[in-house]
Amino acid sequence: MNPFRLSLAAAACLVLAGCLTPSPTPLPTAPLPYAETVRVDAKPLPLDPRNPATDRIGDFIFAGAVDLTSQDTSRFHGFSDLKIIGDRLYSVGDDGAEALEARLKLGPDGKIAGLTGARLAPLIGEDGKPLQSKEETDAEGLAILPGGDKLYSFERDHRILRYPAAGGPPVRAPIPPVKMPNNEGMEGLAPARKVGRDAYWVGIEDGQIWLCRLSADCRKIEGLPAPPSGYRLSGMTETQGGDLVLLHHRFERLSNQSHIDVSVVRDPLVRPRVVGRFRLDSPMTVDNFEGVDVVAAPGGRQRFYFLVDDNFLASEATILMAFDWMPPK
Repeated sequence: MNPFRLSLAAAACLVLAGCLTPSPTPLPTAPLPYAETVRVDAKPLPLDPRNPATDRIGDFIFAGAVDLTSQDTSRFHGFSDLKIIGDRLYSVGDDGAEALEARLKLGPDGKIAGLTGARLAPLIGEDGKPLQSKEETDAEGLAILPGGDKLYSFERDHRILRYPAAGGPPVRAPIPPVKMPNNEGMEGLAPARKVGRDAYWVGIEDGQIWLCRLSADCRKIEGLPAPPSGYRLSGMTETQGGDLVLLHHRFERLSNQSHIDVSVVRDPLVRPRVVGRFRLDSPMTVDNFEGVDVVAAPGGRQRFYFLVDDNFLASEATILMAFDWMPPK
């Protein structure tokens, strides 16, 4: 074929293709705010998929569970802890150190219905700039002190950063003086309100529990429940009455099954004793639960909230689950 005629034919094909190709969606005229509110969809889940009528595990009454997803961002994953104040839920991601804040939505029956007004924002470092590398951003624990300061614990580069309630760059807080493996560090954080406004609990993955203060060094607390065989400490919190709640998790790789063991410890500093306990095993709705918090519920009950870290994996899910429990006198 004549090269000139070939060029004309090619040009005609390009013109025709351009006519048939849909116009691309125009780009935003300005950058979108990173902390833009994102929509979170919530799919209800049963406690036991085999028997959806199951509503309790021992004395712990099921108060709903939802599978949380968002089409607005690819970053709604990997949440490692949670704390709840009023109707506000706070969490943090362990891949990018992104802080989540959202309104907790309950249904007419008082059970979990989902989240609204969710916002994601990157944590800044001591230099005032967003944290960057995985070594810097592997956040695992969150505690909110009575004055509003937030504490975040990090693995790999093992440290606790305190973010002032008034804003501004964080400063380092005391941590347990022990050597921790690269990816097995401070999984649990919780305020120790009975001890002082600047006091906080630190739980290490191997089960060690430490009591720290902003104004003093940390000290190890003995006599508390150790993780059952094959389990690791994945979260902790303190109830308003001062009980310590320990969340232990076990994952079986061959069967791809998760298990959790939850203990409620009365008088953890004086005469520790377990006053409440339950286990959640596959094939019930259970996954890599890493976050736990407890708030007051009507009638003197306590509501336990649990959050799954889905590790950015399609085989896992960001599940928020709740149970109601009446603590013993």
